[in-house]
Formats: sequence, C-alpha cells, structure tokens
Amino acid sequence: MADLTTRRVIDQIDWNATYLNVFTSGIFRSALMPIPLENDRAAVETALSRIPVPANARMARIINTSKLATFWASEAILPELQANSNITVDNQPLELCFDESGRIIPMAN
Repeated sequence: MADLTTRRVIDQIDWNATYLNVFTSGIFRSALMPIPLENDRAAVETALSRIPVPANARMARIINTSKLATFWASEAILPELQANSNITVDNQPLELCFDESGRIIPMAN
C-alpha cells in the first residue's frame, strides 16, 4: 500500500501471489497499484514535491524490516528520537545519495 514506487519494484511483483492474498483477505484495495516512477530519485523527489515544506518531511529509511536496529531518519524526526532514552542518535548528518542511474546508494549494515 504505497502511493509511489519504482518500475524496478513493479517489475518484481508476483501478481498471482498478490491477487491470491487479496482474494483471501477480501480487501481489494490492498492490490491498488502505486504510481511507478523511473527510479528512486524520481520517487523521492516526486513525494517531496507534494509537501509544502520539504524540510519538514518525516522520513525514515531502513535496511529491511528484519534489521531495525539502525536506520536513517530525516532531521524533522530528530527531536522525537533524541527524547527517547531507548534510542541512541548519531548526530552526524548523512546525505541521501543516488548513483548515476538514480538508484539510492545502499546503507551500510
């Protein structure tokens, strides 16, 4: 359930499994297709273009859902993270970087 994605993700969808899950759950909306964009850069830029103040975007980037110990978060979330004693915040800013094809450069594990 996303608004935007990349063509790379759309090309990897197993539609038979998706439809089986939809029919089993009875929630047809869960199969709605997000708008596919050419690459990661286009998806991020398009999403941010819809926010009145992009600097206020509350975003997080994870390696995958089984590795949540370390993640990247936007500056707008920083005060909330710093207020949580169970979270260690590295205040070293990192830039979201893309390669020449517009794909987000992977985070280190």
